[in-house]
Order: sequence, then C-alpha cells, then structure tokens
Amino acid sequence: MKIKQIAAVLGGAMVMAFAGSAGAGTLYNGTTFGNAGATSSYNVQVYEDSIFNFHVNSITANPTALNVTTVEVIFFTKANEMGSIASTTTNLMAGTNGPSYTNWGLGHSMSGGAGIMYQNFKGTVSTAIQGAGTNSFAQQSGGYFNVTTGNARSFEVLLETGGVSYYDVKFNITDFSTPEASTFALLLPGLVPLGIALRRRRATRP
Repeated sequence: MKIKQIAAVLGGAMVMAFAGSAGAGTLYNGTTFGNAGATSSYNVQVYEDSIFNFHVNSITANPTALNVTTVEVIFFTKANEMGSIASTTTNLMAGTNGPSYTNWGLGHSMSGGAGIMYQNFKGTVSTAIQGAGTNSFAQQSGGYFNVTTGNARSFEVLLETGGVSYYDVKFNITDFSTPEASTFALLLPGLVPLGIALRRRRATRP
C-alpha cells in the first residue's frame, strides 16, 4: 500500500474515532405518569445530540389529558435521578406554534441549590399544550438544553400548570461517551511510523 493510501486510511480512522466518541444520536421516547389526580398521559421525545446538548423533539398529549403550561427538564449527575442536579442553560426558544416553535419564548432558570441552575419553558393558557392532543410542544430548530459540564447520567421531564407537576417521565442516559486518551492511543502505532516514512521520503527526494 502506498504511503498516501496509508495516510488516507489512518485519517479516516481518526475521523471515525472522533465521530464514535461524540456520544451523539440517542432518542429518548417515553410516556408520562400522572400525578395529583391528572388523567391520561403525554408522549415525550428528547434527543441527545451530544453529552452537552439535548433538545425536546416533541411533547404531545394523549386525549383527555390536562392542558399544561410549563415544561421543566432536570438533569442529574447519577442514574435514576440520583446525585445532584446538573447545571443547565438553554438557547433559542420553544413553544406550541409549530413549525417555528417560538411562542413560549426563551427558557427560565430555576435554582437547584448550591448555585446550580436548571431550566424550564413557560407558556400561557392560550398557548398551552392541549390535553386533547391537538398540538405539540418542541424546541426551536437549533435550540438545546445545554448541560454545562456534560456530567448528566439521567433526566426528568415535568409537565406543570400553576406550579403543580401533573405529569412526569424519567430517563437514564445511555450514551455519554466522551473522547478519551485511549482513542488516540490506539491510533498512535500507525501514525508514528507513517510520520517517519513521510519524513524519510521527503529527505530522499532530489
């Protein structure tokens, strides 16, 4: 195999290593439980774009559910909503006016104690997620819940009205790999000889 071909193969391997270590591409799909006498349920889809970025794909009611006007997402540092709350921020907007999803505006910060902040979105009676299932809530394209330290291992989605959490669903995060030194260590045995060979080739040219 020629040196250029070897370089191409190892370069491709590096790209795949980066892509495989990004921890991206997991869809969390669940059905809420009802609290405080709430009827029916909601379907919730949250997509993990990376260990730092999650976005709400859709929240839609099954018929006869209560209308809700607050979507709260809380990330935790351990599985099963254990450990401490992970600090998050949001960017862009969210809402029920698809396809733009902007009528709930920007996210709001809530204190999780010890300086930790987590986020929610608040709508109004007129922009509520309809319990009849006639609309859905989502984040604006490109909008995220940003986990500021990438240390989340589980999260909970709460659907509220008037400060009462009527529906909730919980997920353990199954994909939280990060680029590690071992990824590059596996590539070094191939990269070092390639570098030496390329150097020698340049040195022997007339």
